[in-house]
Amino acid sequence: MKKFRKLIPALCMLLVSALFVGTSTYAWFSMNTTVTATNMQVTAKSNATYLLIDTKDNSTSKETSAITKETNAAAATVYPCAYTETEIASDTDNTNKIDAKTWYTANNKNGNHATDAVLGRKTIALGNGDYMQKSEFWLTLSKDSEPASNKTLSIAFEKAAGDDAAISTAVFVGDAQEPILLNDTTTQGTATVSLTSATSVKVTVYTYIDGTSDNVNSDYFNAAATANKLQGTVKLTFDLGI
Repeated sequence: MKKFRKLIPALCMLLVSALFVGTSTYAWFSMNTTVTATNMQVTAKSNATYLLIDTKDNSTSKETSAITKETNAAAATVYPCAYTETEIASDTDNTNKIDAKTWYTANNKNGNHATDAVLGRKTIALGNGDYMQKSEFWLTLSKDSEPASNKTLSIAFEKAAGDDAAISTAVFVGDAQEPILLNDTTTQGTATVSLTSATSVKVTVYTYIDGTSDNVNSDYFNAAATANKLQGTVKLTFDLGI
C-alpha cells in the first residue's frame, strides 16, 4: 500500500509584553522614552510528524527534538528602531544620513513635539539588545523523512486583534544577509531551504518596536485611555510545502 504523508506547519509563538515609559511629549525614538518587554515568553511548537523545531541544533540531538518548545527569555528594556530598504537623506544640518539596508534609531531634538519630523538619527547594529529581542530556532526533518531540497519555506505573521501595529519581527533563515520583515502590514514571507534528517536550518527572529509606527510617541503612551497598550502576541507559522 502506497504511503502518503502531510507535512503540517511548524509554529513559532512569540509572546511580547511591552510598556513605554515617559513623562514628556516627544516623537518616536525620544531618548526619554523606553519600552520594557517583561517576562517575554517564546514558544515554538510543531504538530508535524516530519518537521521538527527546537531551540538548539536538533540535527545532532534527535532524541530532544520536539513538536513543542518553550523558553522564557529574560526581561528586556529596548528603544524603538527601524530598518530602511532605501537611503534616508541627511537632516537639514547635513548630518544623520542613513544608508540603505540599515537598522537605525533616532531622537527628536525638539521637546513637546509628538508627531513632527524626526531628527538625530543614528545607525545601530543588528542584534543590539538595547533595541531588539533575539530568539533562535532550528528546523530539521525526522530520521524517516526524505530530503527536502530547495523547498520554499513560507512564514506567516499573525498577531491578536487589538495588538499594537508597532510589534514587528525580522526573520533570518539560514545564512541570509537580509531580513524578512513581518508586521501588521506585511504578513507573509518566504525563503528557500534544504533540509535532511541529518542537517538543520537555523532561524533567527528579532522582535522589536517599529519606531515608524503611528502610535510610537509619548502622547499615546502617557494618555490614560491607551496606557500600556504597546503589547501583544505574535505567531509565526513556518510551512514547508512538501
